[in-house]
Amino acid sequence: MADLELFCRALLISVFTVSLLGKLRDPAGFAHYLTMTRVVPRSLRAATAAVVGATEAAVLIALVRGGVWAAIGYPAALVLLTTFSIVVVTMLRTRGDVVCHCFGPGRAPVSARHLMRNGVLLVTAGCGFALLATERTSTATDPVLVIVLAALVCGLLVLLPELGPATLPVLPNGGRAPAFEERTLGGGTFTSSGHGKAPLVLVFLSPGCEECRRHVPRLVGLRDVAARVGVTVVPVFFEDRYDSRADIEQYAQDSALVEPVLVVTTDSPLAKKYNPRRQTPFYYAIDNGHIRSSGVVGTRGWTSDLRSLLAESSPPREDSPRRTAPS
Repeated sequence: MADLELFCRALLISVFTVSLLGKLRDPAGFAHYLTMTRVVPRSLRAATAAVVGATEAAVLIALVRGGVWAAIGYPAALVLLTTFSIVVVTMLRTRGDVVCHCFGPGRAPVSARHLMRNGVLLVTAGCGFALLATERTSTATDPVLVIVLAALVCGLLVLLPELGPATLPVLPNGGRAPAFEERTLGGGTFTSSGHGKAPLVLVFLSPGCEECRRHVPRLVGLRDVAARVGVTVVPVFFEDRYDSRADIEQYAQDSALVEPVLVVTTDSPLAKKYNPRRQTPFYYAIDNGHIRSSGVVGTRGWTSDLRSLLAESSPPREDSPRRTAPS
């Protein structure tokens, strides 16, 4: 029984360690995730994120110390995991477009798999607490093996919900790009019809997205290069009660994003047709009025797609050999 109690405790220690490190690595992203759940008010997201992180750290310390401290850590873990499960259930009932940020930036929207993971951890915490109460004086026979097994199970629990296909926008490559007309951040109008058949790249971003913040500086430079060869790169932000227009304006100003920058609501034609699940950072490359390619910004596909689009749009060099028609 001592081995089983140690396994329960080691598994929870591993899970809470990974969880806490993920939040510390991207505190702003986790705070934004809390507001996206529609459970935490925007005004309380920073404070709530700090409380969650501090609680996880306290649970972690209690479980590591063991003994009487573990008798406190197990119930605290139960309360924390129950709270997380309630949030997941609420999100499953109200919206399914939020990518899980439980262990740092994820790729899969919150789903029943995340709820199942919490269920496993709740059972683990309950079993550990019950075993601790009945086996106070016994010691584990092979603690190293038990800890290694717990770490492996932790890896499975963290990764399995993320292994399913990420839910991405579904406009097929090669299909006609839907027409749209949207307001820009500066109050102007940007239309797909007014853009004609010239190459256009729509990049969906969010101020609270860690990956977005990492790629925006490169995006600023890319826009200048693309504009020289007639390719327009347009950032697109979603305006809602989590990311207000004022927040987006400040973010664009701090990031040196100049017009055109589109601000859309979830009910706008552009959002409904191109990115109804608000995936970020995500892009569509449009050429000659058709979807050329799409995917996640920063991937190999993004790099190769943009390189080929820019290369094809660039005028031929004067010193390049001219093709002659066959005689």
